[in-house]
Parts: sequence; structure tokens; C-alpha cells
Amino acid sequence: SVIYQARFNSGDWRGELLARPISLSGVISSTASWNAATQLDAKSASSRVILTYGRDSTDGIPFRWADISGQTDTIAEDALNLNPITSTADGLGSDRVDFLRGGTGGASAALFRSDRNGKLGDIVHSTPYYVGIPSAGYNDVEMPGYATFRTTHNARQPVLYSGANDGMLHGFNVSTGDELLAYVPRAVFPTLNLLTAQGYGSTIPHRYFVDGAPMVADADVNGWKTILAGGLNGGGQGIYALDVTDPTTFSEGTAASTVLWEFTDEDDADLGYTYIQPADNLLTNQSAQI
Repeated sequence: SVIYQARFNSGDWRGELLARPISLSGVISSTASWNAATQLDAKSASSRVILTYGRDSTDGIPFRWADISGQTDTIAEDALNLNPITSTADGLGSDRVDFLRGGTGGASAALFRSDRNGKLGDIVHSTPYYVGIPSAGYNDVEMPGYATFRTTHNARQPVLYSGANDGMLHGFNVSTGDELLAYVPRAVFPTLNLLTAQGYGSTIPHRYFVDGAPMVADADVNGWKTILAGGLNGGGQGIYALDVTDPTTFSEGTAASTVLWEFTDEDDADLGYTYIQPADNLLTNQSAQI
């Protein structure tokens, strides 16, 4: 057995996610078998699979500047091109995306946050969620097709999902701690530029981003799928859903099918901040409407 421990350092707002083995006598190892933060720091910015939401097509797009700036809806582009200190346009959106992906910020490196000591942001309220093989226990009489779905995915790679205040939901391989997927919800874009600012966390107060705990359930949405839904707690007014059925398919090329939907205060101005996990029926009902 293993305990997965999320924690953070409030000095530099760096996060960690540790896997600690438990012995047969119930003793928790003081040495982690892996730390996702260490694994992520070793991963190049360009090689990461990071997705976001595109309003043009209302599905997923790669979190890369060419894809973000290529949208006719310019809200995300404009937000990333905004200086977080002066609130004036500075045209540094491309470099900000590189920095947020874990790079140096390109030609703007000297202008961006210099005290970022890790790529994984602080994990405060987002409880990690373990997703292994399908295990809802449905039978084919009440839920036709579920038995075949379970058999098809009975060797699925387990993944640990957790939001972080680097603006992303992360999916980590539970065997190695390697990041398999990251997702930047559209609702965090208005304040995402703060993460690149000099003085973030000190002269500029720490902010919450993807601070809500995800929940995952199997749902029959035009065929059985394993669907992850999450809110943002104090990070923004929005809820998102991803198809996490098969981690081997996670790629920028499958962004459109991996990202199922987002619902934010742009869709309904009455939507406030969500501080609870989405309910199971939200996964089925909202996905069916989309």
C-alpha cells in the first residue's frame, strides 16, 4: 500500500506530491518512492502534454501560444499579453506561455519571476484522486456495456490527479511520478499572468488557481467513459470535465476529445466560486448536453 501526500512550501509557494510506501505492519516509510515535483523539474517544457480550453471550437486545444493566439475569441490571448503589475498590454504572451509550461520565459526571462524553485505549484486544497481500473461495480442488466468496458480497461495505467496553484490540474503516473497530462482551465486565465510576476507570493499576494479537488466516475456518455470533473475553489468561477478513460491517448493531438467541456461565469453570470467536488450526476447530465 502507498500513501500519496500533497504538500506545499509557503515560503516560495512550491508544491510536492509524494508516494510513501506502507509496510505490512502499517509503518509509513520516511523515504518517498517518488516525488512528482522532482520528476516534473526534470521534464522539459516542450515535452509536456498541457491542454486548455478553446472557446472557438468549445473543446480542448494545446496550451501553446500558436493555438491560444489563433483563437478568434481573444480573451485568453489578451490576458496573457497583459503586464500583471501595470495592467497594460506588453505583448509578452508567448514568453509567458513558455514560462508557465516550465521554461525560462525566453527573451523575457529577466522580466519574469526569478524565485520559482519548482515547476509544480503549491497543492493546498486539491486532494489527490487515484484512478485505477474501472471499479463502479455496475452489472450489464442495469448498466449495459459496463462489463465490457471494465474488461477492456482492466490493465489501465493508474494515474493520480491533483490540482495545483500553478494554474493546472496534473495527472501523474502512480508507478513513477511522471506527469502524463496537465490541464489549464479557461477560468484561471484572467489572473494567470501573476505567476510570471517578479515578487509573486511576497509583494504580490499568493493566489489560488486550480485549488479544487477533482472527482472521477465512470459514466455512459455516448459509450462508457471515465470522466474527471473539477472546480477551482477560490481560483475562479468554473467547472471542467475531461475524458481520462485511457491515459495512453493523452497527447496534444487528442486535445479535442480529452477536454469534454467547461462551464464558467461566461456561460452563466450567476455561477459563483465552487468549493465542493462536482457530483456524479453532473458528469453524466452536463456531458450528455454537450
